[in-house]
Amino acid sequence: MKTLTERASEALALAQHISQAARAAETTHTYLDRQAHRQLTVDTTGAKRLRVDDGGFGGYIRLEQRGREVHLSAPDMNHDSAERLLHAGRFHCALTPAIAAERRDGKATAGGWENTSKRLDLSATVHDTDAMLRGLGDSLGADGTVGQLAITDILHEAVFAESGRDPSWSRNYGVEVGATAHSADTSRGITLTRYASTLDAIDLDGLGRELRLRLAATAGATRTWAPATATFTPTASAQILRNLVSTLLLNPLPPHVDMHAALVDEGRAPDAYHAQAFDCEGVATGRRELVSATGKQNHIATRLEHSSENMHEAPNCATGHARWDRTKNFPQMSATNVSLTANSDESDLLAGERHVVVDARSLGVEENRSGGHIAFRLMTVRAVDGRPVEPLAPITLNGTVGDFLAAIRHVGPTVTHYPGMFSVAGAYLEMYLPTVGGEGGMFDDIR
Repeated sequence: MKTLTERASEALALAQHISQAARAAETTHTYLDRQAHRQLTVDTTGAKRLRVDDGGFGGYIRLEQRGREVHLSAPDMNHDSAERLLHAGRFHCALTPAIAAERRDGKATAGGWENTSKRLDLSATVHDTDAMLRGLGDSLGADGTVGQLAITDILHEAVFAESGRDPSWSRNYGVEVGATAHSADTSRGITLTRYASTLDAIDLDGLGRELRLRLAATAGATRTWAPATATFTPTASAQILRNLVSTLLLNPLPPHVDMHAALVDEGRAPDAYHAQAFDCEGVATGRRELVSATGKQNHIATRLEHSSENMHEAPNCATGHARWDRTKNFPQMSATNVSLTANSDESDLLAGERHVVVDARSLGVEENRSGGHIAFRLMTVRAVDGRPVEPLAPITLNGTVGDFLAAIRHVGPTVTHYPGMFSVAGAYLEMYLPTVGGEGGMFDDIR
C-alpha cells in the first residue's frame, strides 16, 4: 500500500441511499466520517514495522418527521444498518418533543474540499529513516539517545447530505512524526511528536531541540528558579492552550481581558488534525477569533447549544462547531483547530538564558474547575540559547483563564498541531508568570 485509499465515494453513495429511503413528510440529514492511518516504526537496530488501520464510515442520521426529530447514531454504518435505523427512528419520532424553536441552522456549500492533494509514499520514505534517526541523534548530542522513530500518515474523510440538496464531502490528510529518546543510562525516556499536512513541512531539527530540553528536565532537581518570564515549548504551550479553551467554553471570560495575542479557531487550518470544510451538522467551518486581541470573547454555537451564559450574546446562527461523538445521542459543541496568533520569532524566545517549561500538567480531579479556575504543575529547565544547562524543580501556577491569557506576551509561529477532541497548535511562547501567580506567593516580590 503506497498511499492510503480514498473512500469518500462510498459514503456519498450511502448518504444518497439514505436520502432516497426517506418517506413523504420526512427529511434526513446524514453525517458520515472515517479515519484511516498507516504507521511505519523504525528503531536504531534497523527493525521496521508497518501497521495499517483502514477504518470504515460511521455517523448519524437526523430524521425529521412532522415537526419532530430524532438523532440516530451508528459507529459503523452501511446500507442495511441505515435502513434499520430509519425504521426504528420513525417510531421514536412520535415520542419526541417538537423541534426547538430557538435552533440555529446553517448550511455547507455543496461540493468537495481537501486541505492538500499531496500524499506520502511510505515505500520511498522508508529509505530516509536512517538519516532522520541520525539527525535527531545529533540534536540530542551526549544528553541522550534516540530509541525509535514513528512516521504516521492520517486520512480523515467526511460526508454530509440532506434530503433535496446536493451532498458535501471533505478530506483532511496529514503526517505525524514521533520520536522516542532516552537517557544514556536508559533510566529516563520521553516521546514527542510533530504534525503537518506533509512530511516536508515538519521541522525535525526543532523536534530534536525540544527532545533535548524535555529529556534534560526529567533528570530531577531541587533548585527552584522563578524569574518573571518563562518560555514554553510547543508541547507545553499546547497543554496550556487545550485546558484554557476547554474551560473557556464552560466559563466565559470577564470583560476587558488584557491580551497580547488573539485566540483563534480555524476550521480549515491546512496543517491541523481537524481541518474540515463543515462540522457534523453540515455547517461550513471558517476562521473565528474565540478571544480577540482586545480581550473580547466571541462565542460559538451549534444547532442546539451555545457557549454564552447570556442568550442575548449567543450567535444568531450555528458557527460550525458541532462534533459527532459516538457515545452521545446528539452533536456536541466543540472547538476545531485552535491557536494563538504569532507576534514573535522562535529564535527570539530561546535566545540567551531562559527558564524553559517543557511540560504543563493540569492539577485537580477535573481539568475544568468550577468558576474557571485552573492550575498547572510545570516541569522546567534552565537553558541558554535553546540548550539545556540544568533541570529545575517543578513549580505550580494557578489562576483563571483570563489570568493565563493575559500572561501570554509573545507567541512564535505554529510548528505543529496535537490531536484530541479539538486540535491544538504548538508554538514557543513567553509568559509573564506574576500575572498568573504561583504557589506560596512565589511571585509576590515581582508583582
